[in-house]
Order: sequence, then structure tokens, then C-alpha cells
Amino acid sequence: MNPIEYERMASVEDRHWWYRGLRQLVDLLIEKYMKEPPRSLLDMGCGTGENLRHFQHRYPLEYCGGFDASLPAVEWARKKNPLSDIYHGDICQPTFHRESYDLIVSMDVVNIPGIQQCGTGLQDAIARLRVGGTLILNLPALAWLYSEHDIAVHTSERYHIGQVENLLSELGLRTQFLSYRMSFLFPLIVAKRLPSILGRKPATSSAQSDVSLPARWLNDLLFKIVSIENRCLNKGIRFPIGSSIVAIATKD
Repeated sequence: MNPIEYERMASVEDRHWWYRGLRQLVDLLIEKYMKEPPRSLLDMGCGTGENLRHFQHRYPLEYCGGFDASLPAVEWARKKNPLSDIYHGDICQPTFHRESYDLIVSMDVVNIPGIQQCGTGLQDAIARLRVGGTLILNLPALAWLYSEHDIAVHTSERYHIGQVENLLSELGLRTQFLSYRMSFLFPLIVAKRLPSILGRKPATSSAQSDVSLPARWLNDLLFKIVSIENRCLNKGIRFPIGSSIVAIATKD
């Protein structure tokens, strides 16, 4: 991501409706599809560390670790998580500090280098996932939604559901749940990004993401809408379109 984006993310991800909604959904999926709470967790592309802080407080983790390719992000994450194992690493050529993990998560990271570039790294990660362990992915959806936001956070690919399904199959995992998400708010997301989608794209260095904290009332309202959608997803409802894709899969 552009360097300023890490500072923006670190300052709002504990309160911002989008990040809160994603963490809530991940919790629901873990509770529904994992037989028992995870005791070892790796976040591949942990960013500035709010997800790790959440996991550390919510689950009985004996090991909580994460890596990121950005040194500034690693510094932010370490400040937020002094007891976690956070280190510099690349999802394309990851290093691991444990022999096995119960849960591996990666939130909007595969899309930065792209599936082909990080394929070997993902295979190496799955080799470290214990039998019965779980992988959770969140990825940006739909190539035509590529906008200034993607440029700012260095997204190289956005995906359709079939690509993610194929990825999980190639990794030798059994898909438990796979769906588009951010569906209830999809028209608003498209409307916000439409000028950038249709217009001339800015240079990478000047591009800015959508990450900003709205007024408190609006932030709370958007979170409530996402929470309703999350409950639908947790009931097994799969949406036909959305700005993101969520997947949970198991190693048999």
C-alpha cells in the first residue's frame, strides 16, 4: 500500500464499520465451522495489527502470530500486540515460526501480488495447517470494480467466486462456505467508486483509498447493516454479488 495508507488504517480500523464488520463475520464463521476455538493462529498479511489484537483477546490462543511485507505495518502491529509474534514476511515466500497452525487467515492480501505470484506461498502455508485446521480468506471482488482505492492499496487483481473456488481446490482444501459479501451496501459502494471506475486513474503515488472514518451516526448505521448481512451469511445464505468474497475451508 502507499505509505500513508498504513497510518490511515492504523488510526481507524478499531472503529471503522468495514473492519468491525469483517471481524464480526470471521468470528461467526469460526464459531460455526471450527469444531473448537483455535489455539494457534497465523495472519498472513497482518497489516497494522487490529485483527490480531481482536483474535488475541477473543480466543484462547497459545500462539498468535502474523507477518506483513511492509515494515511500517509491522511496527504498527507490534505496538498494538506486544505479546504476539509479529515479523516481516512476504506471502509469496513466507517464513513460519511454528510447525503447525489451527487457523490461518489472510484478509485482502492475496490480491496484492495476485494468485499466481503467491501460489507457492499459499501451498507452503497449507502444508503448515494441521489436519482439521482452517483457512479463512477475504478478497476484493469483481474486476470491473477496480478503482482509485485499489491503486492506493496496490491491488493487482479482483476476483469472481469461481476463481476463489478453484484456488481452494488447488490448495487441496474442502470449502465450507464461500460467498460474495458487502452485498447490502453494494449499490452505495458502486456509486461512490463509479467516478474513479469510469474516469482516468490517478498515479499510484497520488491515489487515495476509501479508508476514512465517517460521522459516528453513519459509522454505526453502516455497521448495523453489515451485521444484518453477516447474520444472513452465518445462516448459510450465499449472495450473488458484492464487493468482497469471503471463504472458509478445511484441511482434511
